[in-house]
Amino acid sequence: MVEIIAIVRPNKTAETKQALLDIGKPGFTCVRVSGRGKQAVVRTFMDGSVITTGLNNKRMFIIEAENDDEQLIVDKLMAVNCTGEHGDGRIFTVDLQSSYSVREGKVMTI
Repeated sequence: MVEIIAIVRPNKTAETKQALLDIGKPGFTCVRVSGRGKQAVVRTFMDGSVITTGLNNKRMFIIEAENDDEQLIVDKLMAVNCTGEHGDGRIFTVDLQSSYSVREGKVMTI
């Protein structure tokens, strides 16, 4: 199994959830996170003032999937979240070695 971690823009949360439902992957965890990429976060306001901040609000989706589904999920996440602008996000994949059931208190088969 694989864990897919997608960091996306907050305004893409609903579209991302729907995209996962559309491909039959309704199970995920979504968390509000703050961070930044390689570039500083610059905000320009309507009055013309500009500030540079350290952190940007994002959403982090965590999805566990079979290895065969990894590319399908990543491709869908890329299609939904790409605007072509800085700050579109990042997707990470991690091979899962084990999983534990809290309720049953045992290692689950991966």
